[in-house]
Amino acid sequence: MDSHYETIKTPATAEYVFGVIQEVYRQSWELEHECEPEVILTIDSSIKDSWKGFELVDWNPFNQSLNELFGIQIDKGEWKTLLEPASEKTLRGVCNRIAKAVFQEQIKPINLLGKTCLKGGIFLTIRSKRAQSGAPVEHLSPSSELAPYAKNHLSVFLEISSKLFPGKFPKVSIHKPFSNFVGRGLFVSFILIVLGGIIGHFVNPAGAFFTVFGALGGIIFNLMIFPAAAVPPKSVEVGNLKTFRDLVNYISEPQASGS
Repeated sequence: MDSHYETIKTPATAEYVFGVIQEVYRQSWELEHECEPEVILTIDSSIKDSWKGFELVDWNPFNQSLNELFGIQIDKGEWKTLLEPASEKTLRGVCNRIAKAVFQEQIKPINLLGKTCLKGGIFLTIRSKRAQSGAPVEHLSPSSELAPYAKNHLSVFLEISSKLFPGKFPKVSIHKPFSNFVGRGLFVSFILIVLGGIIGHFVNPAGAFFTVFGALGGIIFNLMIFPAAAVPPKSVEVGNLKTFRDLVNYISEPQASGS
């Protein structure tokens, strides 16, 4: 059976582009912090607030990420005019510019016994995108378990959710115990350094031992950051959904939009 299934390509809107950015923003916080974003972004948020949300300090990583995300090639000069001054420019201007350069993919319903079926089109589209990524689809069916695919093909899964169904996916919970361990280690190391400084200054010179141990811990755990990031997640949960059928039903429900 041919795994390829065409989508309907239409001119993108600024709202669609913002939906993709917002979904990637939510995913990045879940991946790195396992929590919801601290800064709530809207299409009229300033670029400065966007940097705070993405934990950036200037526009260069931001524009590079957007070029890569949407497969576009806007040069640095034009990006600078879109992003500076950061306190005055907004995401709406960015989204309007990107929308002129990309298309929006929409689901094509299948024809089943003379009737259109959106759910069938959603499943075949997800199946097609999975095949394009190189993942096996021979045994994929609506009753297939969702969690193993999300875990083993996380980047593809998140790309599908952000570009095809922005705002229509449930929360994706990613469990990475090793990364959590490294994060806690860095936090404890920082506390030891601060505690050592306070004790050494106000109480006893022996507080320097806390500072030394904290500094050593900080060095060790900093060296573990990149290896920890490369470790695959132990598990991935997609809301309370269990199968691809559950996911298709969730996406197709109007009340799921924007959740």
